[in-house]
Amino acid sequence: MPAEARSGGGVTEPEHMRRCLVRQLIRWRVERNAEAIDAMRRSPGYESLKAEAERQWNAGNRGEYGKWIE
Repeated sequence: MPAEARSGGGVTEPEHMRRCLVRQLIRWRVERNAEAIDAMRRSPGYESLKAEAERQWNAGNRGEYGKWIE
């Protein structure tokens, strides 16, 4: 189980999944994987994921496993 889910931080499963998607989007940005990002753009909810990924990126998150900056 990921550290953020078992740390008692009150992270729900849907929120954990959302954070995983945001981190994946950030990793693709780091890897310059434009093809994967383009594929995700077709997913419902992409704009909100993109906005959240941008906030995390600006806070210094580069997609490391389990990292989330409040």
